[in-house]
Amino acid sequence: MEIKQLYFNSNELVIAFSNGDIRQFDTREYFKDSVNLLVLPQRRRRVDISATQLHWPKVPGQTLLWRETNLWDCELTLSAEQLYQHSQPISANDLERVNCYLVHKNIAPTKEDAKHHVLYAMLYPFNDPCFLFGESIHGGMGDRGGATWLSVEEIMAKDYWRQHLLQADGEWLYRLIVDYGTQTDKLIGHIMTHISQHTI
Repeated sequence: MEIKQLYFNSNELVIAFSNGDIRQFDTREYFKDSVNLLVLPQRRRRVDISATQLHWPKVPGQTLLWRETNLWDCELTLSAEQLYQHSQPISANDLERVNCYLVHKNIAPTKEDAKHHVLYAMLYPFNDPCFLFGESIHGGMGDRGGATWLSVEEIMAKDYWRQHLLQADGEWLYRLIVDYGTQTDKLIGHIMTHISQHTI
């Protein structure tokens, strides 16, 4: 049994295995009788990925407290077999909802709002198109803005979307989109790898 691809989702990990199964690993269930070392998304997403295991290393000099435990001081390794054993099948409907934020930045003050003007890009790896770009202006009950689904070709066709990513500190994402274009599986794999190595 090997790990073919890891996908980050809101409260769990979604894993494609070498036997063709795609399963969800819910950290809340795995750690139900102990402190959930992966309870916070930034800890969950900082992981070394290989075909045989997922390894969450210690990150010296950082503090991320959860129930009096600094999660960055903790280390965890789960083999592909353990991940498969402690995961569950995921339905087609739930697959379509798998998503993660790639970039998310408040660029205020702008002419639109002095305090809240958030740009973001999300990945829905099992959707076509798989990118959702949006902005939130003002926030709360008076929020303005919106979001739109985009294909790789649409992102590359308009400089507006490149600027959207650059303003949101997403130059890395635009570079991957340019490099891998419509090679969707490779593109998503490199995006997940980048997130796993650059989340603090």
